[in-house]
Amino acid sequence: MAENNPSKPNQVKIQIQADEETKSGSYCNTTFVRFTHEEFVSDFMYILAQPPYGKLHSRIVMSPGHIKRFAKMLNQNIAHYEQQFGPIKESPAPPQKDVIIN
Repeated sequence: MAENNPSKPNQVKIQIQADEETKSGSYCNTTFVRFTHEEFVSDFMYILAQPPYGKLHSRIVMSPGHIKRFAKMLNQNIAHYEQQFGPIKESPAPPQKDVIIN
């Protein structure tokens, strides 16, 4: 439940619940993003090269305003990571393949 923090009047404490599978996380090596005027849809997948097979782990739908805040947060965290561990070497993009999500 939400609980107000008296020392920080604009801060609300929210308890988030998650099942064990969600808390353990999923590894993804491919992401597709598409958008409409109303929303951004991000598909997070794991694709094996041989045989060509993949699994959709999660589809996240966000409003344009929320995705912009999310992108800003990611960029800030990447900058902090690189300050601590050095530059991230970007891996080459995999070859484009037709992907069908059933």
